[in-house]
Amino acid sequence: YFPANQRGYGHNGWFDHGLTVVVSKTLASAGATPVALAERGTAVAQEITGRKHDAADDENTLGNRLFVETTNPPCGVCHTLEAARTRGVIGPNLDELRPNAHRIRAALAQGVGAMPSYAEQLTASEIEALVEFITLSAGK
Repeated sequence: YFPANQRGYGHNGWFDHGLTVVVSKTLASAGATPVALAERGTAVAQEITGRKHDAADDENTLGNRLFVETTNPPCGVCHTLEAARTRGVIGPNLDELRPNAHRIRAALAQGVGAMPSYAEQLTASEIEALVEFITLSAGK
């Protein structure tokens, strides 16, 4: 007996839910409904983080540099992410998958499938820079 999708090698084709719910007293007090928040997509992430995402600045961010060149192997070798101008062929397309920050942190810490763990390779601030880059870039 083998657990389903053990380390990703037996990829069974299912994905986590594509919806992340964020509860914010600030947004709730402003009269935002869950449907309105979902329709606003990345605008919600911008309000929560206080940062506006500008694709033109992606190449200059630490997160982008980590994604395309610093990590070993670079994330862009396997993953497609339009903001990083990568067309990986092994890992999932992050623009379509739209992973949340928790999921990215877990994958970086533990590895997923053929993806190695980056826990010993990256500092906490580098992990956060990579998480921010992917979450703000994916699915635009």
